[in-house]
Amino acid sequence: MTDRKAQDVDGCFLSDDHGMRNSHDGNPNKNTSSVPLQDGTGNSGEVILVRQNSTERGGWNGKLEFMMTCIGYAVGLGNVWRFPYLCFKNGGGAFLIPYTLMLALLGLPLFFLEFAFGQFASLGPISVWNISPLFKGIGYAMVFLSWLLNIYYQVIVAHCLYYFGVSFTHTLPWTECNPPWSTPDCIDSNRMNYSNITYPKTPSEDYYFNQVLKLSPGFEEFGAPGWELSLCLLCCWILCGLAVIKGVQSLGKVSYFTSVFPYIMLTILLIRGALLPGSGAGVLYYLTPDFSRLTDPQVWADAATQIFFSLGCCNGGLITVSSYNKFKNNCCRDAVIVAIINCATSVYAGFVIFSNLGFMAYQKNTTISEVASSGPGLAFIVYPEAMTNMPLSSLWSVLFFTMMLTLGFGSQFSILETTLSGIQDEFRRLGVHLTERRKIAFRYVFKLNKKLSASSVFMFVGSYFNSEPTQTRGPLKVRMYWTVIAFYHWAAHQSV
Repeated sequence: MTDRKAQDVDGCFLSDDHGMRNSHDGNPNKNTSSVPLQDGTGNSGEVILVRQNSTERGGWNGKLEFMMTCIGYAVGLGNVWRFPYLCFKNGGGAFLIPYTLMLALLGLPLFFLEFAFGQFASLGPISVWNISPLFKGIGYAMVFLSWLLNIYYQVIVAHCLYYFGVSFTHTLPWTECNPPWSTPDCIDSNRMNYSNITYPKTPSEDYYFNQVLKLSPGFEEFGAPGWELSLCLLCCWILCGLAVIKGVQSLGKVSYFTSVFPYIMLTILLIRGALLPGSGAGVLYYLTPDFSRLTDPQVWADAATQIFFSLGCCNGGLITVSSYNKFKNNCCRDAVIVAIINCATSVYAGFVIFSNLGFMAYQKNTTISEVASSGPGLAFIVYPEAMTNMPLSSLWSVLFFTMMLTLGFGSQFSILETTLSGIQDEFRRLGVHLTERRKIAFRYVFKLNKKLSASSVFMFVGSYFNSEPTQTRGPLKVRMYWTVIAFYHWAAHQSV
């Protein structure tokens, strides 16, 4: 005779003080699943796994909201300013071979693993490790890293908002050298080729470092934040707070815009770039394969790094967004779709960037390798300089930074949700209402960010987690390793 036993799935992950253990009446429903069981004596049975969603925690209103949020989280600024540079630096079209292999062998399995882990447990990145409290430090490290990314990423989004605001002028402010912010080495673009200055700087470069960042001479001097950037940063935090204040109920609605609008802007900018002189040479430079580069181990390392960087694995974000799914959702299919869309977007953005870099090289009568860059330098120095040579430069600047804003907010919303969900799920025992917990957590995250948003500390956080392809990654791996180790030992000690 078959023996049927009931076991609460949430009970596998939660202790009694979470108040989540539920009784079962023996009648399977849509939230139950049966697992065959056989003991050592040959007696067979069946375990009914019961999963009852917490009505307080909530869930996605539809499958499309979940998919849009995942795309917004995965597709970010790195797809625009990092992948195209890596592609042309590591063999052009040949780089797609290691990139695709790393996606299939490393990225997709880990992407699916985090989706399945979060969806099965229905918990944030900290509480999900109640399955094995000894490893709970990994969850704390995920939330800690997400908090640091909140600080770093939000400042970049604030820069995009600043450039978006100053683009509403007849002439872009970085078109010519302007004495209030320019240095003696600043040379207008049309005079760059016949200047006798050894290391000339473009107006866009001086504008970014001296007017926008207002960088202090070094780490030993804390520069006072400018009121313009401080106001932009405040506006960004207010928008983020409004987007996640009700959890996935509000985040899912916002994601429709932040996930779709960047593709509209990318398409418009691609059409504009394709009509510029020299754009064809830029695209060819981007895609022309150099298969000899495949013998370089660094190319494969860059491909693996970009996959993890782009998909957002191991930061807790994938666990968080999937934890609001229905228990029987096909997360394997979702992981494949989101990962492919993310990687295809990176390739698509490369056409936009290199069509404009080809135009810029044509205007300067130089090679594309001389003007190509990655990271914030591409978004705030190289591309703005290229737009000054276009007709209706202000319009294209507004469109470009609108795209950057939506890309940045799409990722930032999910990163912030990771931090808040991790905190609220772990400290649910405090008995505070969900919305109040989110307000308290958001208030502390914002206050800490405000104290750490000075230019010197921002540069420190940026250097700590620097993943630019031109930098050495050895120190980065060591710093990340010791961060995880520290939280692992602390949380393991607390759990024991």
